[in-house]
Amino acid sequence: MSSSNSDSNIIKEGNFVIVKTESILRLVELKNNKPQYLGKRKARFFAAVGHPYGSFFEIKSDGSLVKLEKPEVVENLLLKVDDDGEAKDNRSLTDTGESQKLTTSDIEGFKKQGLSGQEMVMKIVENSSSFQEKTAFAKEKYLRKKQKKYLNYVQLLKPNMRLLAEMYYMQGPLKICNLRIDSLSQMLAFCNVMSGGKFMVMDTVNGLLTASVLERLGSEGCAVQLHLGPFSVHCYHQVIKALNIPSDVLQTLLYNIDIKSALSVFEENKIEDDNAMAVDPVEDSADSSKDRVVKTEKKEHVKKVKELLNLRNMDSLLIAVKNHPLNVLQLLDFLSFSRPFAIFSMFQEPLVDCYVKLKSRGDIISLNISETWLRKYQVLPERTHPCYQMSGNGGFLLTGIKVAPKH
Repeated sequence: MSSSNSDSNIIKEGNFVIVKTESILRLVELKNNKPQYLGKRKARFFAAVGHPYGSFFEIKSDGSLVKLEKPEVVENLLLKVDDDGEAKDNRSLTDTGESQKLTTSDIEGFKKQGLSGQEMVMKIVENSSSFQEKTAFAKEKYLRKKQKKYLNYVQLLKPNMRLLAEMYYMQGPLKICNLRIDSLSQMLAFCNVMSGGKFMVMDTVNGLLTASVLERLGSEGCAVQLHLGPFSVHCYHQVIKALNIPSDVLQTLLYNIDIKSALSVFEENKIEDDNAMAVDPVEDSADSSKDRVVKTEKKEHVKKVKELLNLRNMDSLLIAVKNHPLNVLQLLDFLSFSRPFAIFSMFQEPLVDCYVKLKSRGDIISLNISETWLRKYQVLPERTHPCYQMSGNGGFLLTGIKVAPKH
Protein backbone atom coordinates (compact mmCIF):
# COMPACT_ATOMS: atom_id res chain seq x y z
CA MET A 1 0.00 0.00 0.00
CA SER A 2 2.77 2.44 0.88
CA SER A 3 4.65 1.76 -2.36
CA SER A 4 1.54 2.45 -4.47
CA ASN A 5 0.92 5.67 -2.58
CA SER A 6 4.50 6.78 -3.15
CA ASP A 7 4.23 5.95 -6.86
CA SER A 8 1.04 8.00 -7.18
CA ASN A 9 2.84 10.94 -5.59
CA ILE A 10 5.54 10.97 -8.30
CA ILE A 11 5.09 13.13 -11.41
CA LYS A 12 5.07 10.92 -14.52
CA GLU A 13 5.34 11.65 -18.21
CA GLY A 14 1.92 12.45 -19.67
CA ASN A 15 0.49 13.51 -16.31
CA PHE A 16 -1.22 16.82 -15.68
CA VAL A 17 0.19 19.15 -13.02
CA ILE A 18 -1.02 22.46 -11.62
CA VAL A 19 1.63 25.16 -11.70
CA LYS A 20 1.13 27.51 -8.78
CA THR A 21 2.67 30.90 -8.15
CA GLU A 22 1.53 33.61 -5.77
CA SER A 23 -1.18 34.78 -8.18
CA ILE A 24 -1.44 32.13 -10.92
CA LEU A 25 -2.90 28.64 -11.20
CA ARG A 26 -2.31 26.90 -14.52
CA LEU A 27 -2.90 23.35 -15.77
CA VAL A 28 -0.01 21.86 -17.74
CA GLU A 29 0.27 18.46 -19.45
CA LEU A 30 3.78 17.00 -19.36
CA LYS A 31 3.81 15.50 -22.83
CA ASN A 32 7.20 16.54 -24.18
CA ASN A 33 10.02 18.96 -23.51
CA LYS A 34 8.40 21.73 -25.51
CA PRO A 35 8.65 25.04 -23.60
CA GLN A 36 5.46 26.63 -22.31
CA TYR A 37 4.75 30.14 -21.12
CA LEU A 38 3.72 31.16 -17.64
CA GLY A 39 2.71 34.74 -18.22
CA LYS A 40 5.73 36.17 -20.05
CA ARG A 41 8.13 33.59 -18.63
CA LYS A 42 9.21 30.60 -20.68
CA ALA A 43 9.62 27.32 -18.81
CA ARG A 44 10.27 23.66 -19.58
CA PHE A 45 8.03 21.95 -17.05
CA PHE A 46 8.86 18.49 -18.44
CA ALA A 47 11.96 18.57 -16.23
CA ALA A 48 9.65 17.94 -13.24
CA VAL A 49 9.04 14.32 -14.34
CA GLY A 50 10.33 11.96 -11.65
CA HIS A 51 10.01 14.48 -8.81
CA PRO A 52 7.25 14.31 -6.17
CA TYR A 53 4.15 16.49 -6.37
CA GLY A 54 4.40 19.63 -4.25
CA SER A 55 8.04 20.27 -5.17
CA PHE A 56 9.30 23.83 -5.60
CA PHE A 57 11.29 24.81 -8.68
CA GLU A 58 13.16 27.89 -9.81
CA ILE A 59 12.73 28.96 -13.44
CA LYS A 60 16.07 30.03 -14.90
CA SER A 61 16.46 32.68 -17.59
CA ASP A 62 16.78 30.00 -20.31
CA GLY A 63 13.50 28.34 -19.19
CA SER A 64 15.06 25.35 -17.44
CA LEU A 65 13.79 24.17 -14.05
CA VAL A 66 15.98 23.67 -10.99
CA LYS A 67 14.43 21.85 -8.02
CA LEU A 68 14.83 23.48 -4.61
CA GLU A 69 16.10 20.90 -2.14
CA LYS A 70 14.91 23.00 0.81
CA PRO A 71 11.33 24.24 0.20
CA GLU A 72 11.48 26.36 3.35
CA VAL A 73 13.81 28.67 1.44
CA VAL A 74 10.81 29.91 -0.55
CA GLU A 75 8.92 30.74 2.64
CA ASN A 76 11.83 32.85 3.89
CA LEU A 77 12.32 34.80 0.66
CA LEU A 78 10.43 37.83 1.92
CA LEU A 79 12.93 40.37 3.16
CA LYS A 80 12.56 41.04 6.86
CA VAL A 81 10.96 44.35 7.65
CA ASP A 82 12.17 45.88 10.88
CA ASP A 83 9.69 48.01 12.76
CA ASP A 84 11.69 50.29 15.02
CA GLY A 85 8.58 51.28 16.96
CA GLU A 86 8.60 54.81 15.60
CA ALA A 87 5.16 56.06 14.64
CA LYS A 88 5.09 56.53 10.87
CA ASP A 89 2.48 57.16 8.23
CA ASN A 90 2.46 57.65 4.48
CA ARG A 91 1.03 61.18 4.41
CA SER A 92 4.32 62.78 3.38
CA LEU A 93 4.89 60.35 0.48
CA THR A 94 3.97 61.49 -3.01
CA ASP A 95 4.21 59.22 -6.02
CA THR A 96 6.15 61.38 -8.49
CA GLY A 97 7.86 58.47 -10.25
CA GLU A 98 11.27 59.78 -9.23
CA SER A 99 11.86 57.79 -6.04
CA GLN A 100 13.41 54.86 -7.94
CA LYS A 101 16.91 55.58 -9.24
CA LEU A 102 17.13 52.44 -11.39
CA THR A 103 15.89 52.59 -14.97
CA THR A 104 14.38 49.84 -17.09
CA SER A 105 17.68 49.38 -18.91
CA ASP A 106 19.46 48.92 -15.56
CA ILE A 107 17.04 46.15 -14.58
CA GLU A 108 17.41 44.45 -17.96
CA GLY A 109 21.16 44.60 -17.47
CA PHE A 110 20.81 42.83 -14.10
CA LYS A 111 18.81 40.07 -15.82
CA LYS A 112 21.54 39.60 -18.45
CA GLN A 113 24.14 39.40 -15.67
CA GLY A 114 22.23 36.43 -14.25
CA LEU A 115 21.16 38.01 -10.98
CA SER A 116 18.57 36.02 -9.08
CA GLY A 117 15.13 37.45 -8.42
CA GLN A 118 15.94 37.96 -4.75
CA GLU A 119 19.09 39.93 -5.60
CA MET A 120 17.16 42.10 -8.04
CA VAL A 121 14.55 42.91 -5.41
CA MET A 122 17.32 43.92 -2.99
CA LYS A 123 18.86 46.18 -5.66
CA ILE A 124 15.50 47.86 -6.25
CA VAL A 125 14.98 48.40 -2.52
CA GLU A 126 18.47 49.88 -2.08
CA ASN A 127 17.85 52.38 -4.89
CA SER A 128 14.44 53.49 -3.65
CA SER A 129 14.63 56.83 -1.85
CA SER A 130 11.15 56.49 -0.31
CA PHE A 131 11.33 52.91 0.98
CA GLN A 132 12.68 53.77 4.44
CA GLU A 133 9.97 56.41 4.92
CA LYS A 134 7.16 53.88 4.51
CA THR A 135 5.38 52.14 7.37
CA ALA A 136 6.19 48.50 8.10
CA PHE A 137 2.93 47.41 6.46
CA ALA A 138 3.64 49.51 3.35
CA LYS A 139 7.18 48.10 3.13
CA GLU A 140 5.90 44.54 3.24
CA LYS A 141 3.28 45.27 0.59
CA TYR A 142 5.93 46.89 -1.63
CA LEU A 143 8.23 43.88 -1.25
CA ARG A 144 5.50 41.39 -2.08
CA LYS A 145 4.62 43.33 -5.22
CA LYS A 146 8.24 43.34 -6.42
CA GLN A 147 8.82 39.70 -5.54
CA LYS A 148 5.70 38.68 -7.45
CA LYS A 149 7.23 40.35 -10.50
CA TYR A 150 10.85 39.22 -10.27
CA LEU A 151 10.96 35.94 -8.32
CA ASN A 152 10.71 32.90 -10.60
CA TYR A 153 9.68 30.20 -8.11
CA VAL A 154 6.80 27.83 -8.84
CA GLN A 155 5.23 24.87 -7.06
CA LEU A 156 3.91 21.88 -9.02
CA LEU A 157 0.82 20.40 -7.36
CA LYS A 158 -1.24 17.28 -7.95
CA PRO A 159 -4.55 18.27 -9.59
CA ASN A 160 -7.64 17.98 -7.42
CA MET A 161 -11.10 19.47 -7.74
CA ARG A 162 -10.51 22.29 -5.27
CA LEU A 163 -7.55 23.60 -7.26
CA LEU A 164 -9.19 22.95 -10.62
CA ALA A 165 -12.41 24.72 -9.62
CA GLU A 166 -10.45 27.74 -8.40
CA MET A 167 -8.35 27.76 -11.56
CA TYR A 168 -11.33 27.64 -13.94
CA TYR A 169 -13.11 30.34 -11.94
CA MET A 170 -10.03 32.60 -12.11
CA GLN A 171 -9.73 32.08 -15.88
CA GLY A 172 -13.36 32.92 -16.68
CA PRO A 173 -16.37 32.55 -14.36
CA LEU A 174 -18.94 32.80 -17.17
CA LYS A 175 -17.49 29.74 -18.91
CA ILE A 176 -18.56 27.65 -15.91
CA CYS A 177 -21.78 29.59 -15.17
CA ASN A 178 -20.23 31.24 -12.07
CA LEU A 179 -20.01 27.80 -10.41
CA ARG A 180 -17.77 28.55 -7.43
CA ILE A 181 -16.14 25.95 -5.22
CA ASP A 182 -18.67 26.60 -2.44
CA SER A 183 -21.66 25.95 -4.73
CA LEU A 184 -19.98 22.85 -6.14
CA SER A 185 -19.26 21.45 -2.67
CA GLN A 186 -22.86 22.07 -1.57
CA MET A 187 -24.16 20.07 -4.54
CA LEU A 188 -21.84 17.15 -3.80
CA ALA A 189 -22.66 17.18 -0.10
CA PHE A 190 -26.44 17.38 -0.54
CA CYS A 191 -26.45 14.56 -3.11
CA ASN A 192 -24.30 12.29 -0.90
CA VAL A 193 -21.74 11.72 -3.65
CA MET A 194 -19.47 8.93 -2.39
CA SER A 195 -17.61 5.84 -3.53
CA GLY A 196 -19.83 3.00 -4.70
CA GLY A 197 -22.83 5.15 -5.66
CA LYS A 198 -24.65 5.55 -8.97
CA PHE A 199 -25.10 9.14 -10.05
CA MET A 200 -26.57 10.97 -13.03
CA VAL A 201 -24.79 14.14 -14.09
CA MET A 202 -25.87 16.75 -16.63
CA ASP A 203 -23.05 19.19 -17.09
CA THR A 204 -22.36 22.05 -19.50
CA VAL A 205 -19.77 23.73 -17.25
CA ASN A 206 -16.65 22.31 -18.96
CA GLY A 207 -17.01 18.95 -17.22
CA LEU A 208 -16.35 20.43 -13.77
CA LEU A 209 -19.35 18.75 -12.13
CA THR A 210 -18.69 15.38 -13.77
CA ALA A 211 -15.04 15.42 -12.71
CA SER A 212 -16.04 16.23 -9.12
CA VAL A 213 -18.29 13.17 -9.01
CA LEU A 214 -15.55 10.97 -10.51
CA GLU A 215 -13.03 12.16 -7.93
CA ARG A 216 -15.35 11.12 -5.10
CA LEU A 217 -16.17 7.78 -6.69
CA GLY A 218 -12.55 6.68 -6.54
CA SER A 219 -12.58 3.23 -8.17
CA GLU A 220 -16.11 2.03 -7.33
CA GLY A 221 -19.54 3.09 -8.55
CA CYS A 222 -20.55 4.85 -11.75
CA ALA A 223 -21.48 8.25 -13.15
CA VAL A 224 -23.87 8.54 -16.10
CA GLN A 225 -23.09 11.70 -18.04
CA LEU A 226 -26.10 13.03 -19.97
CA HIS A 227 -25.48 15.00 -23.18
CA LEU A 228 -27.82 17.46 -24.85
CA GLY A 229 -26.57 16.49 -28.32
CA PRO A 230 -24.18 14.10 -30.09
CA PHE A 231 -21.25 12.75 -28.11
CA SER A 232 -18.28 10.41 -28.31
CA VAL A 233 -17.88 7.48 -25.92
CA HIS A 234 -14.18 8.10 -25.24
CA CYS A 235 -14.12 11.92 -25.49
CA TYR A 236 -13.42 13.43 -22.07
CA HIS A 237 -13.16 17.04 -20.96
CA GLN A 238 -9.74 18.38 -20.06
CA VAL A 239 -10.73 18.68 -16.40
CA ILE A 240 -11.50 14.92 -16.33
CA LYS A 241 -8.16 14.09 -17.96
CA ALA A 242 -6.44 16.36 -15.42
CA LEU A 243 -7.37 13.99 -12.58
CA ASN A 244 -4.93 11.46 -14.10
CA ILE A 245 -7.42 8.59 -13.69
CA PRO A 246 -6.17 5.44 -15.49
CA SER A 247 -8.11 4.86 -18.72
CA ASP A 248 -9.22 1.34 -17.73
CA VAL A 249 -10.63 2.65 -14.42
CA LEU A 250 -12.29 5.62 -16.13
CA GLN A 251 -14.13 3.34 -18.58
CA THR A 252 -15.70 1.45 -15.67
CA LEU A 253 -16.75 4.65 -13.87
CA LEU A 254 -18.06 6.98 -16.59
CA TYR A 255 -20.93 6.23 -18.98
CA ASN A 256 -22.32 8.54 -21.66
CA ILE A 257 -25.77 8.86 -23.19
CA ASP A 258 -27.75 11.60 -24.89
CA ILE A 259 -30.98 12.94 -23.42
CA LYS A 260 -33.11 11.63 -26.30
CA SER A 261 -31.93 8.06 -25.79
CA ALA A 262 -32.23 8.29 -22.01
CA LEU A 263 -35.82 9.54 -22.09
CA SER A 264 -36.77 6.90 -24.67
CA VAL A 265 -36.45 4.32 -21.88
CA PHE A 266 -39.85 5.49 -20.63
CA GLU A 267 -41.49 4.42 -23.88
CA GLU A 268 -41.85 0.67 -23.94
CA ASN A 269 -41.63 0.41 -27.72
CA LYS A 270 -38.24 2.16 -27.72
CA ILE A 271 -36.42 0.50 -24.84
CA GLU A 272 -34.89 -2.12 -27.14
CA ASP A 273 -34.94 0.00 -30.31
CA ASP A 274 -31.37 0.69 -31.38
CA ASN A 275 -32.52 3.35 -33.83
CA ALA A 276 -33.50 5.64 -30.98
CA MET A 277 -29.83 6.49 -30.41
CA ALA A 278 -28.68 9.93 -31.59
CA VAL A 279 -25.85 9.39 -34.07
CA ASP A 280 -23.27 11.97 -35.03
CA PRO A 281 -23.67 13.22 -38.62
CA VAL A 282 -20.06 12.26 -39.38
CA GLU A 283 -20.61 8.71 -38.15
CA ASP A 284 -23.90 8.45 -40.04
CA SER A 285 -22.36 9.40 -43.39
CA ALA A 286 -19.07 7.55 -42.96
CA ASP A 287 -18.73 4.13 -44.51
CA SER A 288 -15.23 3.00 -43.53
CA SER A 289 -14.62 -0.08 -41.39
CA LYS A 290 -13.16 2.08 -38.60
CA ASP A 291 -16.29 4.22 -38.46
CA ARG A 292 -18.49 1.12 -38.38
CA VAL A 293 -16.52 -0.19 -35.41
CA VAL A 294 -16.92 3.13 -33.58
CA LYS A 295 -20.63 3.19 -34.41
CA THR A 296 -21.14 -0.36 -33.16
CA GLU A 297 -19.19 0.37 -29.96
CA LYS A 298 -21.32 3.44 -29.32
CA LYS A 299 -24.52 1.47 -29.94
CA GLU A 300 -23.52 -1.19 -27.43
CA HIS A 301 -22.47 1.47 -24.92
CA VAL A 302 -25.82 3.28 -25.13
CA LYS A 303 -27.69 -0.02 -24.83
CA LYS A 304 -25.77 -0.81 -21.63
CA VAL A 305 -26.54 2.63 -20.17
CA LYS A 306 -30.23 2.20 -21.02
CA GLU A 307 -30.33 -1.08 -19.13
CA LEU A 308 -28.68 0.64 -16.17
CA LEU A 309 -31.17 3.51 -16.18
CA ASN A 310 -34.13 1.17 -16.68
CA LEU A 311 -33.50 -0.27 -13.21
CA ARG A 312 -34.55 3.15 -11.87
CA ASN A 313 -32.33 2.90 -8.81
CA MET A 314 -29.91 5.79 -9.32
CA ASP A 315 -28.71 7.47 -6.13
CA SER A 316 -28.91 11.13 -7.14
CA LEU A 317 -29.16 13.62 -10.00
CA LEU A 318 -26.84 16.63 -10.37
CA ILE A 319 -27.52 19.29 -13.01
CA ALA A 320 -25.46 22.37 -13.90
CA VAL A 321 -26.39 23.65 -17.35
CA LYS A 322 -26.53 26.92 -19.24
CA ASN A 323 -29.90 25.97 -20.77
CA HIS A 324 -33.26 25.96 -19.04
CA PRO A 325 -33.43 22.73 -16.97
CA LEU A 326 -37.24 22.47 -17.03
CA ASN A 327 -37.29 20.05 -19.98
CA VAL A 328 -35.08 17.44 -18.31
CA LEU A 329 -36.91 17.07 -14.98
CA GLN A 330 -38.27 13.72 -16.16
CA LEU A 331 -34.81 12.34 -15.38
CA LEU A 332 -35.90 12.29 -11.74
CA ASP A 333 -37.93 9.17 -12.54
CA PHE A 334 -34.66 7.22 -12.75
CA LEU A 335 -33.95 7.87 -9.05
CA SER A 336 -34.73 5.46 -6.25
CA PHE A 337 -37.10 6.62 -3.53
CA SER A 338 -35.67 8.88 -0.80
CA ARG A 339 -32.87 10.04 -3.10
CA PRO A 340 -31.74 13.68 -3.42
CA PHE A 341 -31.13 15.91 -6.42
CA ALA A 342 -29.51 19.32 -6.97
CA ILE A 343 -29.89 21.77 -9.86
CA PHE A 344 -27.53 24.74 -10.27
CA SER A 345 -28.22 27.84 -12.37
CA MET A 346 -26.70 31.29 -12.78
CA PHE A 347 -30.17 32.80 -12.54
CA GLN A 348 -33.06 32.35 -10.15
CA GLU A 349 -35.94 32.40 -12.68
CA PRO A 350 -35.27 28.97 -14.29
CA LEU A 351 -35.13 27.38 -10.85
CA VAL A 352 -38.44 29.02 -9.88
CA ASP A 353 -40.05 27.43 -12.95
CA CYS A 354 -38.61 24.05 -11.93
CA TYR A 355 -39.80 24.58 -8.35
CA VAL A 356 -43.41 25.12 -9.51
CA LYS A 357 -43.25 22.10 -11.83
CA LEU A 358 -41.80 19.78 -9.18
CA LYS A 359 -44.24 20.99 -6.52
CA SER A 360 -47.13 19.72 -8.64
CA ARG A 361 -45.65 16.21 -9.09
CA GLY A 362 -46.56 14.96 -5.62
CA ASP A 363 -43.42 12.86 -5.13
CA ILE A 364 -40.90 15.62 -4.32
CA ILE A 365 -40.31 16.96 -0.81
CA SER A 366 -37.91 19.39 0.89
CA LEU A 367 -37.77 21.68 -2.13
CA ASN A 368 -35.55 24.66 -1.49
CA ILE A 369 -33.97 27.44 -3.57
CA SER A 370 -30.90 29.03 -2.05
CA GLU A 371 -28.32 31.58 -3.15
CA THR A 372 -24.78 30.55 -2.34
CA TRP A 373 -22.50 33.17 -0.88
CA LEU A 374 -18.81 33.06 -0.05
CA ARG A 375 -16.79 35.84 1.55
CA LYS A 376 -13.01 35.64 1.71
CA TYR A 377 -11.04 37.31 4.48
CA GLN A 378 -7.48 38.52 4.63
CA VAL A 379 -6.04 37.27 7.92
CA LEU A 380 -2.86 39.15 8.88
CA PRO A 381 -1.69 40.76 12.13
CA GLU A 382 -3.66 43.99 12.69
CA ARG A 383 -4.99 43.76 9.10
CA THR A 384 -7.78 41.19 9.21
CA HIS A 385 -10.70 42.30 7.05
CA PRO A 386 -12.91 41.06 4.18
CA CYS A 387 -11.19 41.06 0.80
CA TYR A 388 -12.17 44.11 -1.22
CA GLN A 389 -12.37 42.41 -4.62
CA MET A 390 -14.93 39.61 -4.51
CA SER A 391 -17.40 37.92 -6.82
CA GLY A 392 -20.89 39.28 -6.45
CA ASN A 393 -22.89 36.21 -7.44
CA GLY A 394 -22.20 32.52 -7.01
CA GLY A 395 -25.42 31.32 -8.62
CA PHE A 396 -28.55 29.64 -7.22
CA LEU A 397 -29.24 26.08 -6.12
CA LEU A 398 -32.49 24.09 -6.19
CA THR A 399 -32.45 20.99 -4.00
CA GLY A 400 -35.03 18.37 -3.10
CA ILE A 401 -35.70 14.70 -2.35
CA LYS A 402 -37.73 12.23 -4.41
CA VAL A 403 -40.09 9.99 -2.43
CA ALA A 404 -42.71 7.36 -3.22
CA PRO A 405 -45.89 8.97 -4.65
CA LYS A 406 -49.23 8.73 -2.86
CA HIS A 407 -51.64 6.21 -4.38
